[in-house]
Amino acid sequence: MHFDHRHRHPPPGMTLPRKAWVRLNRLRTGVGRFRSCLYKWGMASSAACECGAEQTVDHVVLQCPIHRPPHGLHGLTVLDDETIEWLLNICSETIEWVLNIFSAAKQWFQQLAQRKKKNAITSRYHEICFMDKAYSM
Repeated sequence: MHFDHRHRHPPPGMTLPRKAWVRLNRLRTGVGRFRSCLYKWGMASSAACECGAEQTVDHVVLQCPIHRPPHGLHGLTVLDDETIEWLLNICSETIEWVLNIFSAAKQWFQQLAQRKKKNAITSRYHEICFMDKAYSM
């Protein structure tokens, strides 16, 4: 991201570590790896948050008793010290969770590739056997 140096102060949060900055902007824009989206994309088994409600950005920022930022939407806007600490902690937890999801997805794709390869080999074997029988008649 390019910072226009004509302004005196960078936007709140721009000096955060990259992962926290990304998380902050995902929360601010409403686009992110929330379970409702992951479920819709087939990357999570449920859209439910740990508290039981559907995990959307609005739920996390405004309502969730577990994941809500200390000062809600206002804290994400002004970026106070408690919200920064929350962002840094939630980022490390989220990174671990996302890595687990991608690891599971990678294993699933590897298994799918092995099945396709096995099916292709079996199919080719049957073609060869059929051609062998046709030529031997």
